[in-house]
Amino acid sequence: MISDLDSGSPVATTPVGSKPGKQKDDASALWRVSGLGIELAGAIVGMVLIGWALDTWLKTSPRWMLICGGVGILGGGYNFIRSAMKLNRQAISRYRSTARPKPVAIEEDTAPDREQIERRLREFERELKKMGAEPEPRKQEGDDE
Repeated sequence: MISDLDSGSPVATTPVGSKPGKQKDDASALWRVSGLGIELAGAIVGMVLIGWALDTWLKTSPRWMLICGGVGILGGGYNFIRSAMKLNRQAISRYRSTARPKPVAIEEDTAPDREQIERRLREFERELKKMGAEPEPRKQEGDDE
């Protein structure tokens, strides 16, 4: 028993009710998502620095810094959206592979017909009379209000 715990087997290392590889997959996905923001910030800051270097070298106003900053925003934003959509597709496919199957639709033959409903209603009315309650009068098909 103790040797199982010391051997590093899945029994000793995973919490109750979880799969051994699931925690590693969740942590990996979390790191990928956090990396998206860092990539976006890195693209913007990197392009602004390139623009600043060009402005310093060419002795221009902050023209190149603004242009390169805009390119960094567009390129980083494009990469951010593309990566986020890819991660979303992966999460959806992982969810669908582990989700419960959809319930089966009830066939028409198993639905209660009018006679069964009327019989159950009469049984219910008899039970109400036994308890001393008076059932409300039912409308007939030809009754108009």
